[in-house]
Amino acid sequence: MKTWGKVLVAICLILAITLSVACAGPIGPKGDTGPAGPAGAQGDRGPQGPVGPEGPAGPMGPAGPQGPAGSSGTATPTPTPTPTPTGDPYDDPSIPLTWVLISPNPAVFGTEETCTITAPVGSLVELTMIYQVGTRDFRSAAAKPDNQIVPASGEVTFKWTPVVNTNLPGPGAIEIKVTKPGTTTPLVVTHPIDINNP
Repeated sequence: MKTWGKVLVAICLILAITLSVACAGPIGPKGDTGPAGPAGAQGDRGPQGPVGPEGPAGPMGPAGPQGPAGSSGTATPTPTPTPTPTGDPYDDPSIPLTWVLISPNPAVFGTEETCTITAPVGSLVELTMIYQVGTRDFRSAAAKPDNQIVPASGEVTFKWTPVVNTNLPGPGAIEIKVTKPGTTTPLVVTHPIDINNP
């Protein structure tokens, strides 16, 4: 009796399953794809890939400039140094006064003489021709040039004609007196010059 009960229950289960399968409809069409979800977090950096093969050599560049010539094997002579030119030994840097020109030199009686000097701007400059008479000097007042004030260029030029005196050829001098601005005592500088008869 119990066995028949189990068989009856099994038959009922089979019938129920068969009935539910028979009652199920066909599979419907595939639904639309839903929206994409948010992007995930960036993953870790992968390992470095292998080094690629070396590329081809580039074209040759232009030729560089020519280098200096090499030594010929002979010793190069040491150049002789150029001596530093010196000024007139009668220049006076303490004023400062520079003798630029005395022409002609030696001077000639009866011929115009020119003397150019540089001195401090604004100074009063006086020129006197000195003749040597025996053991004493004779300062000529004849044909004496006018005194000058040194202009902005710092240069003054005197012109005068030594008076003819056939008894006074020989050594002489040009005397320059410079009185700087703001002072009353002149600074005296002389430059020797020979004097010839015409």
